[in-house]
Amino acid sequence: MREGRRVELDTFGAVRKTADFDYVMRQLADRRGYVTFRQAMDLVRSYTRQDPTRPEKPFAKELRQDVCEFMRLPVPAWDSVRFYTAIDTPLDRFHHTDGWIEYVDPRSGERAFVTMDVTLDPAKIHEWISATQAQEEYFGANIVVMNPADQGDDYFDRQVREYAQLVASRLSARMQESGLRRPIPFPSAGRRVVDIPAAGKTKNRPSR
Repeated sequence: MREGRRVELDTFGAVRKTADFDYVMRQLADRRGYVTFRQAMDLVRSYTRQDPTRPEKPFAKELRQDVCEFMRLPVPAWDSVRFYTAIDTPLDRFHHTDGWIEYVDPRSGERAFVTMDVTLDPAKIHEWISATQAQEEYFGANIVVMNPADQGDDYFDRQVREYAQLVASRLSARMQESGLRRPIPFPSAGRRVVDIPAAGKTKNRPSR
C-alpha cells in the first residue's frame, strides 16, 4: 500500500461497501467510468455500512464531536451531523474528496456539507492556504488536511480542534445560506500549516 493511501485510511477510515456498491457504481458510470459528484456522494451515503454518526478512526471521531461543539448543538441534535469517508470511491478518484461532514435538517432532510481531502504534499497544502474560498474548486475539496502524524494526545486534540473550528465555520455558513440555521458568531478561522495526527487517545465524550 502506498504511503498516501495508508495516511488517508488512518485519518478517515476505509469505506465498508455493501454487496450492491460495485453494481450500482457501474450503473451510474458513463462509458469512461466517470460518476458525477452528486451521484458519487449519494453512492457512499446509500451503499456503505459504516455509521456516519460514529466514525471509527480517532481523527474522524474527534473532528465530528468538536464540530458539534463549535456549532453549539445540544447532544440530542448531534445525530444531525454526519461524517463520511469516501476513500477509493468515485468521489475520491474523480472529485479529489476523501471525506465530508454534513448537517441534515431533521425536519426537511435538506443537507449542507463541507468536503475534505487528505494530502502528504506540502506544496498542495501551501497552495490551499493561499487560495480564496472561490478558488477551492481547483483543489476538489473545501478543506485540505495536512500530513497526519502521531504526536501525542495533547497535540492531537489541539490540532483536531483547529480543523473542527474551520469545518464548523464553513458548515454554519452553508446552513445559513440554505436557510437551515441562524448564523453563529465564529472567531476568525484562518488556515494554518498543521500536522494532524492519524491516531491518538480520544476524549471521553458522547459519541453521538
